[in-house]
Amino acid sequence: GGLATARSGLPGDAGSLEGVEPGGAEAVDGVMATLATLEGEDLARYETFRRSQLSKSQMKRLISAVTAGAPVTEDVMVVVGGVAKVLVGELVTEARGIAGGDAPLTPQQIRDVYQRLLRRGAVVTSPTHTRPRPLMR
Repeated sequence: GGLATARSGLPGDAGSLEGVEPGGAEAVDGVMATLATLEGEDLARYETFRRSQLSKSQMKRLISAVTAGAPVTEDVMVVVGGVAKVLVGELVTEARGIAGGDAPLTPQQIRDVYQRLLRRGAVVTSPTHTRPRPLMR
């Protein structure tokens, strides 16, 4: 599978947001206040998202392909994994907004949202490819 649930040791694990800079203390306070209101299914969903990460072997293979075989450090894997997680969050959030309701999202809905983000320029693609590779087949 592509996603594994594990503790990553990154800021935000174990309920802590230390080390999170954007917006400073006010942003952390706002996030903590929002988290305090989560209950039941929403809290479980947040916990699952927080602990999810892409498979290290898949990340290493992807990074090696993009960097022409340059050594892949743990720091590089953490950064790329974080960016990928943000992209997945954006895809799901946008797809939820379009689909409405609580029904599970379909792969086609995710592909459609990815295409929208590409058209908006919200997803960066490799300049060596005239056409971006499909996100999912």
